[in-house]
Amino acid sequence: MQSLTRHQKALYGLSAFAIALSITRVIYTNNFSFLFLIWNLFLAWIPYWISNTKFKEHDKINFKLTCFVGMWLAFLPNAPYLLTDLVHFHSTSQTKWLDLILLSSYAICGVLLFYFSLQHFKTNFLLKRRKSSQIIILIGLLVLSAYGIFLGRELRFNSWDIISNPLGLCIAIFKSVFDAQHYKHTIALTFIFALFLYISMLVFDNLFYQQNEKKS
Repeated sequence: MQSLTRHQKALYGLSAFAIALSITRVIYTNNFSFLFLIWNLFLAWIPYWISNTKFKEHDKINFKLTCFVGMWLAFLPNAPYLLTDLVHFHSTSQTKWLDLILLSSYAICGVLLFYFSLQHFKTNFLLKRRKSSQIIILIGLLVLSAYGIFLGRELRFNSWDIISNPLGLCIAIFKSVFDAQHYKHTIALTFIFALFLYISMLVFDNLFYQQNEKKS
């Protein structure tokens, strides 16, 4: 519990730093264009809050918990999606170094929120299953999250479209997967995103594992 509290403080601190940089940029440039990152950061926190407060080891699988897991899965890609906001960096900008640090802060926070949210899911659900099932479910989550990033960045959908525009979302998903002109691009980007998320997870697992080893 103490370790989790420390992680939360670090994540809140990094988020506050990123938001402070956004406000600093507005004051310095009188330009509000990067303030959308604060909303994206809020969306990235949603799956972390859900997993941290609603995923409990003693909870039984019921309708309520299933709804929370579904909501968590729908919002989970919003966390690593922050990484793709680096596309807004322009090397010719007058504030390029501020922009680089600003965008990187949001990106790092998003990747960490994704990792710790996934850890909550693993601790409360996956560890109760067989090793083979754990691997299959984990890979499935990474691929779905990667495809969610693709839907957001390339096709410009978001989590709300599941409710507000389900038909349009389904049509876009079908075309991206089965249309001959699109599926290669879909597979390539989804694979790259999934591979990055997987490697990041391994790196963080090893870092925190080494910390725990030293403490023991």
